[in-house]
Amino acid sequence: MRGRFVMAMALGVVLAACGGDDKGGGGNSSGGGGSAPPAAKGTPWTPEQLAALTAVDVPGYERKDGTSAPTDARWSYTRETPTEGGATLTIRVHAGTCADPSLCVSTDPTSPMNSGYAKQSKAALEARGMKDPTVKLTSVDLPGGRKGMRLWTRGYAEKPSAVAGVMDREVSQLMSIRWTDSSNGVELVATVMTKGEIKSREEFEKTMPEEDTLTALIEVFGTLARAFPK
Repeated sequence: MRGRFVMAMALGVVLAACGGDDKGGGGNSSGGGGSAPPAAKGTPWTPEQLAALTAVDVPGYERKDGTSAPTDARWSYTRETPTEGGATLTIRVHAGTCADPSLCVSTDPTSPMNSGYAKQSKAALEARGMKDPTVKLTSVDLPGGRKGMRLWTRGYAEKPSAVAGVMDREVSQLMSIRWTDSSNGVELVATVMTKGEIKSREEFEKTMPEEDTLTALIEVFGTLARAFPK
């Protein structure tokens, strides 16, 4: 039976940016909301310091320039080595000060806002016909003794299409990590670009192995963290 790959995208549940308390609505597509973060431990990064971060190269990755503003910046890294399933792994970075509250929301995965987000994410995947989707929100140890939060979502669905003998497949997968010192925050989001047609759940899962993806995220974060302003 032939297959038709109809969608390959990251989970797109978007919530309003959290202003830092449990009353507001919380976060972005990587699971941002939560209770108020602790008192600030750092000094807000300057535009020049942010610009310097965007110029940091990570061995084994191609850096691509993005956008930069006085209080935040976005850029990306594409890994030179493909994943087990032959896909291209890209890590997008969003870093900045707490002037953008979405960067500095709680990284406690058990907070009411984050727990609620996890439930909404799972419901959204199930609504798209994905059985037993993966949605994990966990704490993660980061280089330099830092603590962050990891989000991991994955879903797969297939059904016969209107064309005889053809299966329609829809997939969704994304992993992100977040860190904040309550003056600044960094979010890294990993996604993949596949080559060719995905013909089964097994093939799909090989395009973005969980441990390999987490290792890549921590690797990029660690290199950036060594360049964080003191």
